[in-house]
Amino acid sequence: MRNPGRIVKEPVHLAFPFAVALAAVAVILAAAAVKVGADLRKVSADSERMLLARAASLAGSTLSGRLAVSLDTLCSDSSGFTAMQTAPGSASVLGLERMEIYLIPAGMKELPGGIEVDAPALLAIGADSSLVRREGMLLTAVAVERMREGEVTAACVVTERLPLALTALEDFRSRSLPGLFILSLLLVTPVVFLLYVSFFTRRSELAAFELHTPDKREEALHPAAESEETGRLLVETVKSASGSVGMILMDDSAVIRSLNGIAADLLDGRPEDFEGKSMSTLPCFGPAERAALRVDPEKWNLGGAPLKADQATGPPKFLRLSMTSLRPSRDGLRLRLAMLTDITELEDLKREKERLMEREMAVNSYAILAAMVRGISHDLSNLLSSIIGAASIGEAIHEPGDPDRQRYEAILNATERASAIAEELFQSADITENRAVPLDPVRELEETTEALRSVLPRSISLEVNLKGVLPRVIADRALLRQTIYNMALRSSGALQGSGRIKLWVEDVPDPASDPRFTGQCRNLCGIHCISICISDGTLMPVGLQRSLSTSDTEPYEIEKLYGAGMAAVQQAVRMMKGVLVFTTEQRWTEIRMLLPAAQRVEDADPALAARGDISILVAEGERIVRETTARILQHFGFRTVEAASGEEALAVLDHESFDVLLLDLGTFSTPSLDIALICTERWPSMAILFTSAFEMPVDVSSFLRARSATGFLRKPYSPESVSNEIMRLVGTVRAATEKDGRRRA
Repeated sequence: MRNPGRIVKEPVHLAFPFAVALAAVAVILAAAAVKVGADLRKVSADSERMLLARAASLAGSTLSGRLAVSLDTLCSDSSGFTAMQTAPGSASVLGLERMEIYLIPAGMKELPGGIEVDAPALLAIGADSSLVRREGMLLTAVAVERMREGEVTAACVVTERLPLALTALEDFRSRSLPGLFILSLLLVTPVVFLLYVSFFTRRSELAAFELHTPDKREEALHPAAESEETGRLLVETVKSASGSVGMILMDDSAVIRSLNGIAADLLDGRPEDFEGKSMSTLPCFGPAERAALRVDPEKWNLGGAPLKADQATGPPKFLRLSMTSLRPSRDGLRLRLAMLTDITELEDLKREKERLMEREMAVNSYAILAAMVRGISHDLSNLLSSIIGAASIGEAIHEPGDPDRQRYEAILNATERASAIAEELFQSADITENRAVPLDPVRELEETTEALRSVLPRSISLEVNLKGVLPRVIADRALLRQTIYNMALRSSGALQGSGRIKLWVEDVPDPASDPRFTGQCRNLCGIHCISICISDGTLMPVGLQRSLSTSDTEPYEIEKLYGAGMAAVQQAVRMMKGVLVFTTEQRWTEIRMLLPAAQRVEDADPALAARGDISILVAEGERIVRETTARILQHFGFRTVEAASGEEALAVLDHESFDVLLLDLGTFSTPSLDIALICTERWPSMAILFTSAFEMPVDVSSFLRARSATGFLRKPYSPESVSNEIMRLVGTVRAATEKDGRRRA
């Protein structure tokens, strides 16, 4: 057995890694010192150069009469020599400790007697050159300037405190680097010592397993003594063994003869509590473990299952048992050496892995269930689209008070509840695509302002103007409320805790004819809109106005400059296909959010309803949805043609041109996106409106961003939603065509 005290006998082995560790730390700190020194010299040179340039500028300004700092004359001479300094407080305004200016007439070789001149200034004047001097924490620069030869010379003396970066680098080099070396020395010394202690302790534990093997000649001469001595040595070896492995010496019938302290701790007792007892009778084992230990000890290693040992305090431990048979002695004594290893942590990890596998199976089951829910929601949305369309037409063709009209209104109310159920199914399947529906702007603004009153400071008042009956607005409820909420919070920050925020809603029949929106309505020109307005009596930064009103501004740029709230406003308005318009009135900015209005079928403007010049090709796989959509569009005045698939739509387009392709993202033999790509290449002046009962796919979202005359509607959509979206797309195409025509002309 090796002696742990040998540590002190191997000074070279102990000192070498210690010296290597300290040398590595010293090299790293020396490299840091070199780098800090270079930075220190650079910062010092830059500080001196900047201060000298400042002194020269002040001297030149004095000669030219443009110095904007008030000066007090210290003294003046009949020869023209003048000494001046800044008035009290003026130097601190310039960021200087002090500033003095001396005006020396041409030809003066000696300064007048009795006049005290700053020592650095005297040296600079005598040498007729500039200089920089450091005294403690102050840096003084003297610049000598003259307009032309033979005229008055100005010497400007400025003093400022050393820059913070310079003092910080000097402190780091003079104090921190030595301190870091001392700290490294204090950390490395105990770590190296502990590693050596652990190493030699481990060697002593391994030496405990080296059992004495007597010489065969001694065995022949003293058989009885050998057997007795070997047994005694084994018992003492097991008792004195240390480390992390429990060792148990037992006879052939599994009766414990000796065990070390580690084994006693694992079995929850003291060594003397177990000596002379059979392993199968120990109280820490349960019935299953005792039954396993009653068999022949030769078979204990074959099961592989860990032993569960209950503990008086704390959770049970799981032990791995391995057996080694020792060579029998002359008198037939046969001993076995059992080793116990604590594998409780491994068993915990194993159980955690099993729990994770069960969770993964549950997640997979949820994914299957979500796919089923998505399919059911898809069919339900298609069916609701047909019901909503048919009921809207039926409601429109009957007079108010007609019993049939009341029945259609009841059907529409029922479909609204069914749409809410479909939306909940989509959300349960983790479908988060935003959905635009007709909303009452007055009600939405009222509920949002009620929530805002509990968030805004009491010193900020909310003034809400909701007069008149307004049409509904096509928007996503969550996005609309989030936008109003974020704009109000921005106004609260601009008011700095005190002021008034105004909110109101306006009806805008046509933004193109309203001078407030001239050139800013973009794709909403010619469409009935609702304007949600906010004003807080402050001016919004022009950069923020430009970022929010420009459609191609990236959200992360807005977030970086103006915060996440404004980036969310820009994204929400873009997703709702709206426009933000800013109007500056004297000293404040009014913000107007234009959103398309929902127009009831029976209230359609005859001028807008006469849309026979707009032709639409409806490509939809579901027959009932296709026919209902075509009837809705015909009722709005559009000319429609139906196609049962994307391939059939291409065949129709080869013989007839259309303004809009209403394309369902269905299960056609040719993917709908491929159909859209073919159409944009062959008929670039035709707008494309995708529809689906699912959320918008990523590839379709990329397609929409790359092309302006494209859109997406999720089913079930209202008749006014599809009509407004078609008019928006047609307006975009025609505006682009007119712009190209003017450019060519």
